[in-house]
Amino acid sequence: MLMPARKVLWVCLLVYLPHSAMAALDGPNQFLKGIKIISYSLLVEKTVGGNGCNIDQDNLNTSIQFVANQSTNLKIVPYEQRLDRSSELYKQSDTPSLSSAEKEAAKKVARDYLLMPGFYIIIAPLQTQGGCAAEISAKLNAYIEEDAHIHMIPTQAVVYGAMFEIWAKGYGLVYPQQTFSNQVINATEQIMKQLVNDWAASQE
Repeated sequence: MLMPARKVLWVCLLVYLPHSAMAALDGPNQFLKGIKIISYSLLVEKTVGGNGCNIDQDNLNTSIQFVANQSTNLKIVPYEQRLDRSSELYKQSDTPSLSSAEKEAAKKVARDYLLMPGFYIIIAPLQTQGGCAAEISAKLNAYIEEDAHIHMIPTQAVVYGAMFEIWAKGYGLVYPQQTFSNQVINATEQIMKQLVNDWAASQE
């Protein structure tokens, strides 16, 4: 959640952004190569500073789902589907008729599905005296194999279930209240499309 100091910082920053600003480089990424499926989740935080800069979340969810469905080579599934399907795969791996080797292979399939890379999008709206602003941050995280222990610096504590950020992008937006929701939705769509484009470029 945006704190007051962060709100002031955003206002100062966004004064210089007539429409939008985007961070992160586009193009091939070695960590995207070979990935076949990812999940995505979408979080819209409560608007700071008032109630006039709301985002149509039904329209947002529908639009992002549409973009995800258009991606054929890189499969993009909702986070809830990831959990449901992995649960089904784990149950199938315990089928009594399977041999020990088949059960182990089936459990690996279930584990790999559960631990697929996750795409997380967070939208933080802000109401200002001059209109509406938002910070949109998106990142794709992948789990790290725990064959070797991973230690946190400086305490050297062992980290379990560690994740690594392999792609990220962010927008800062300022728009009038009347067009704010649509512009946020459009920007979020563009972020997912950029991920798909970068993924495609990384497979060459």
